[in-house]
Order: sequence, then C-alpha cells, then structure tokens
Amino acid sequence: MRDGGERIAALEVEVRYLRSELSDAHRKIDEMYALMMQGRGAWWVIVVLAGVVGFVAGLAHKLLPVLGR
Repeated sequence: MRDGGERIAALEVEVRYLRSELSDAHRKIDEMYALMMQGRGAWWVIVVLAGVVGFVAGLAHKLLPVLGR
C-alpha cells in the first residue's frame, strides 16, 4: 500500500498527463473552429458569386437580342 507522499506523487503525474492531453485537445478544437469559420466564409462567397453570375446571365439574356439587331 502506498503512503501519502507516493499517492500525491502519483496524482501529480496523472494531473500532468491530463493537462497535456487537455492542451492538445484544446489546440485541435481551435484548429477545427478556424477551419469551420473559413468554410463558413467560403460558403458566403459562393452564394454571392452565384447571385452575381445569375444576375449577369439574366442581363445578358435580356440585352443580347436587343444589341444583336
């Protein structure tokens, strides 16, 4: 059976290990969040570009027959 000092030392080792694991998990979560935010920004860029392309295509469809005469 361990005495008090050995038990505290064992707990310190466990806490040190858990702290490093938690730090690693936190870093990974931060990276995933950053990627998610980039994807979210890219989604809005795609939506806006699709709207602009649709508007230009509609305008061209309307004006090309008039300009071709």
